[in-house]
Amino acid sequence: GEKEKSVKELESLLTSKVFSKVETLNQKDFYRFFKPILISSGIFPKGLEDFAINGGYLRFVKNLQSIATLPHGLDLALAMMVEVNVASGILQYGTTKLAAELQKSMFGGQMILATGVSEPEWEGRLAKLKSSLTLGKLSGTKSFITNGQCADGILWVLPEKESFSVYLVRRDKYRDLLIDEPISTDYLKLVSHLKLTANEYPLEKEDLVLEDYKTLGIELRLKELFGLTS
Repeated sequence: GEKEKSVKELESLLTSKVFSKVETLNQKDFYRFFKPILISSGIFPKGLEDFAINGGYLRFVKNLQSIATLPHGLDLALAMMVEVNVASGILQYGTTKLAAELQKSMFGGQMILATGVSEPEWEGRLAKLKSSLTLGKLSGTKSFITNGQCADGILWVLPEKESFSVYLVRRDKYRDLLIDEPISTDYLKLVSHLKLTANEYPLEKEDLVLEDYKTLGIELRLKELFGLTS
């Protein structure tokens, strides 16, 4: 099929001298370099409607499996899986104007989006998140954001009243109020991870992406685990 052909074309690119530059790419540049290629080859979904087509999500998972067998393919498959399964999963349920705009930008290749959930000492429990939004200023730390170094925006989960809201933190705005701490791991070294601290970063109501992440979190975690183990 078309997608299988696309994976083969991607394989020829990954193994060709044209892409010998891969050896010199760092964590920040790796996924940003390859995402346009994944889009143009038809491997990256065109939108959530791709999954609505019969067997669409299964085809995506099979493409991940094929990519994982290529040089640097595990790094690439993980980076794409996290953006598609987690970031787009949040946008799918977002009812705000911004959520719809971000879907177009993410699937169109204009933006890379990462998701910030985990925090120091949160122990996997949303109830222990300590990020706060006070008088329109966000303060808090996200301890492990996959694709964080290459992302244009972070979907930041924080407790607000009885829910867990998701806001967009744009990494090109108020740079002096964001502290980046790149994280390296001993495995899949080309996947970028980031610890990010916001110090009274201004947010508007227009930056709201999703009103409550609470019930969605379990579903996204299962999709992420499914993608990792496939």
